[in-house]
Amino acid sequence: MSTPAGAPPPAPRTGRGPLLSATGLSASLLGVPLVLVPLAVYLLYVVRFGVNVPWQDEWNFVPLLHMALTGHLTLAALWAQHNENRLLFPNLILLGMAGLTHYNVKDEMLASAGLLMVSFGGLGLLYRRHRLGPSWGLVPVAFLVFSLSQNAITLTGFALTWYLVVLGLVVALVALEGLGTHWWALPLAAVGATLASYSALQGLLVWPAMLPYLLRAGTTWVQRAVWTGLAAAAWALYFAGLNLSAQHAGGGHLHFLLHQPLTALRYFVVLVGAVIPSTSAAHGDGQTILFGLLILGLAAVTLGWTVVTRRVQVDRAVSFPLALILFGLLFDLFTTVGRASFGVAEATASRYTIYNLDLLAGIYLVLLHWVRREGRRATATAGAVLIGVVATLLVCQVGLSLRYGWLAGVATHSTRLEAADLVVNFDHAPSALIHTYVYAFPSFLPPQVRVLRQYRLSVFATPAARAYAREGLVPGGRLGPSLPTPPTLQALLRGSARARQAWRMLSTVYQTRPDLRAAYPQGSAGFAAHLLGWATTAGVTTDIDHVFLDPYRGALTRLRAAAG
Repeated sequence: MSTPAGAPPPAPRTGRGPLLSATGLSASLLGVPLVLVPLAVYLLYVVRFGVNVPWQDEWNFVPLLHMALTGHLTLAALWAQHNENRLLFPNLILLGMAGLTHYNVKDEMLASAGLLMVSFGGLGLLYRRHRLGPSWGLVPVAFLVFSLSQNAITLTGFALTWYLVVLGLVVALVALEGLGTHWWALPLAAVGATLASYSALQGLLVWPAMLPYLLRAGTTWVQRAVWTGLAAAAWALYFAGLNLSAQHAGGGHLHFLLHQPLTALRYFVVLVGAVIPSTSAAHGDGQTILFGLLILGLAAVTLGWTVVTRRVQVDRAVSFPLALILFGLLFDLFTTVGRASFGVAEATASRYTIYNLDLLAGIYLVLLHWVRREGRRATATAGAVLIGVVATLLVCQVGLSLRYGWLAGVATHSTRLEAADLVVNFDHAPSALIHTYVYAFPSFLPPQVRVLRQYRLSVFATPAARAYAREGLVPGGRLGPSLPTPPTLQALLRGSARARQAWRMLSTVYQTRPDLRAAYPQGSAGFAAHLLGWATTAGVTTDIDHVFLDPYRGALTRLRAAAG
């Protein structure tokens, strides 16, 4: 049948029957609530395990807060480096929040969750704009963005700096979609990149990560030159006067890579693979290396496909996922240069996973677009196989992150409660416990604690502070209930306060060690005897365990004898 003159061409046949159409509609409707699941879990995680007490880097913010409270705040103080970072925008935001919340660190964690929600919303807009896949195809991205594998920064208020970098990255991605059609696209993208740059060192990587947009057909040489010039200015301003020999800054430098290239390469692979938590300490390193090699291989294939087929130039849909991949890889390279000398084990730190989650999301989105774009071509089969590999990695990532993230949340919550007790009772707290639970340099803390106490900030603004002060330091008593008392120990525990304290301390260690809970599950035969055997032999190896258990060695030995 011919088409009448002037009539629109017939719509292409999709091959869908009524049943498939209904199934597709149902899947699309199902995608909306499924996207909300990881967000709900993330918020529940913060509410359940977050504790309002400064920890580690958060104490460095207290002098700045004191300046603001006493009217002595200066631009130089806001601009001053922290380790290797310029924290201009986080400082401004955290100061504003502190004035409203009495420096409630838990509110900062919730604010970070809000930034993450806005960032995910931006990725969702880009996904729908380019129709990379069905609406339910965004669900894996949601599980990655709100993954509990980033638990170390999820439960740290200071980590708002990292989430501002993510927000700046997404603002730049969304803005550059209008490059060539809207005059404001480039300036708005520069605002996003600047926000990221002066929130943390890794924010500077937003500028080169936008390379896929600059290579796109239609982007003029003037636009490329302007972006390059702005990037050079941002980098130059950042490093002007920066002291890279300051403590913790630049930890390893290029000379380590030249002298230990294999160790650095191993660090890099582990850093990438650690986005999927290892299943056990016994074979965690090998598993993490395998995951790292798989992710790097997939990244190489996706980048190669877009370059060889010239899709990076002509296919606007791949620009933002390619930028996510590029940003993640650049972060891993920079982190390897700066941290590889600290040891490969340091690459598995949870705080590093946030940008590798973006890397994994970018790989998934490019492959999803690959399959959708290629249709029935032979190359679509290769794409389907690769996306099957990615799907397997995503299932592993989500499942393991939920398990180990939740266990880490229990341990973090316990140790932060202990930190709150130590801060409130700081004048009587042992320096060893302060070093372990509150801040690595206890001598820095006395004036900072006085500021919090004087202005009733953070933990001192909560009702819990009065209970902590009234009860004083409770050895191991802030970390949840004591383990149930076995019948064989009841008589000894009733008759000896020292034995009760020792059992309480061992309960604390048990609650903060997921590996102990797995090795000696409660209710198992000989549970108490086995746990006490671990505590009184060579099983105690970590500094934190020694701090808790060494003063009670004699009492633990008597308990072990009583347990048989």
